[in-house]
Amino acid sequence: MANCNLRTFDPSIDPSYKKTTADRLIGLRSKFFHSEFEFSGRYCGVSVSATMADSCRCVRFKKIDYEKHPTRWRKQTVPLSHEQEAEVFGAASKMAGVSRLDAMRFTKTASAGDILFDKTALRYDLPGVALSFVLPKWRIWRPHEKWVWCSEFCCLLIQVAFPAFDGRADENTPEDLYLKWAGGQ
Repeated sequence: MANCNLRTFDPSIDPSYKKTTADRLIGLRSKFFHSEFEFSGRYCGVSVSATMADSCRCVRFKKIDYEKHPTRWRKQTVPLSHEQEAEVFGAASKMAGVSRLDAMRFTKTASAGDILFDKTALRYDLPGVALSFVLPKWRIWRPHEKWVWCSEFCCLLIQVAFPAFDGRADENTPEDLYLKWAGGQ
């Protein structure tokens, strides 16, 4: 069994955190600002998500030191078999635009703060966040197959292992995903 984690960024406990424009938009519908999928020790605890941070504005792998700011991150276990975790890792590699082999090498050599992505990675969907989070009931913005936001991306990864989990990934805020995973496992 591989214990992966859904990590959810909760800035409310840390008043020193400086909000970004994306945070302010997300904050209109969610008290949490970001979601990360953290792999088990088999993959050295590396995380993956879609983000505006890290100068990539896309899906990227990152070695995150969650203990640096432990109060900012909520942690939920995502129990996967080794086969399921391997499938999720493969899907994440593809969405980050890197080969599975390069992603595996990264997990073994990365230090805190290191990132891995390619220019072919799925882009961060800032227009989708702006329009669907600000005007959610009108569904003006339709999902783009090559653009994702963090909670949508993490939901898609969970769906690799659990296909029946929350069918509308593109409607999840970080708070929605946090609550749905808490209620659905």
